[in-house]
Amino acid sequence: MKLLLFAHTPPPHHGQSYMVQLMLNGLGGDRRKRDKNSAPLNGDIHGIECYHVNTRLSKRLEEIGSFQPMKLLRLLTYCLEAVWCRFRYGVENFYYIPAPGKSSALYRDWMVLLICRPFFKRFICHWHAAGLGKWLETSVQMTARSVTYNFAGGADLSIVLSRYNIADAEKLLPKRVCVVSNGIPDPCPEFRQKLQPRRLARFAAREKLLAGRTLSATDLQDTGGDPQ
Repeated sequence: MKLLLFAHTPPPHHGQSYMVQLMLNGLGGDRRKRDKNSAPLNGDIHGIECYHVNTRLSKRLEEIGSFQPMKLLRLLTYCLEAVWCRFRYGVENFYYIPAPGKSSALYRDWMVLLICRPFFKRFICHWHAAGLGKWLETSVQMTARSVTYNFAGGADLSIVLSRYNIADAEKLLPKRVCVVSNGIPDPCPEFRQKLQPRRLARFAAREKLLAGRTLSATDLQDTGGDPQ
C-alpha cells in the first residue's frame, strides 16, 4: 500500500509533530529519500510505502495558529506536491490530521481537502485533536458546517486516540473508526534493572551516614562508589 502522509514533523517540536515523526520512522521514512538498494525497513514488513509531504507552516511554537499570508503560499505548494506524488508514484491513500475547533485551522482543512482529496481513492483521518464535531454543531453557521461535511466527511478510515474521541470522529460519518493510542519510546528502558537499585542503595547509604554509621564495601559497590 502506498500512503501519502500529509503532515509536518519537528521543528517546531510538540506532541502532534513528534508522533508524526515516530510514525514516519516506523513506516520506513519517506520512500523518495531512500536508496532503491537499501535494506528492508519496518514499513516494508507491513507492506506500506510512505511518501511524506512535510507540511510545516510555522517555524516556532509561537507562530502556530496565527494567520500569515506566507502560510497560504506554503500550503498551496504542499498541496501541489501531494498531487504530484499521486501521479508520479501512484499513491492512492491520503493521510491527514484534521483541525481542532478553530476557524483558521478549519479554513486550512478546506483548502487542503478541496485541492487534494479528489485525486486520491482513499482518505484517512487521524484525530490528534478532539472537539471539532461538537464545535461544528454549536459554534459555526450552517454553511461552514455543510462545507466541512462535504470536504472532510465520509473518510475511509478515522483513527482516534481513545474511545472517548469516537463520538467526535463519527460526526463526520467515516466508513470505519479505530482506536490507536499514542505512545513514545521509553527514555530509560533499563530503569528497573540498573538505575532504580542504585538509587535505592544510595538512599539507604545516606541514611547510614546521617546516623553516624560507616559504609561497608558492599554498600559502596551498590551505590556505584558515590553515596554522597
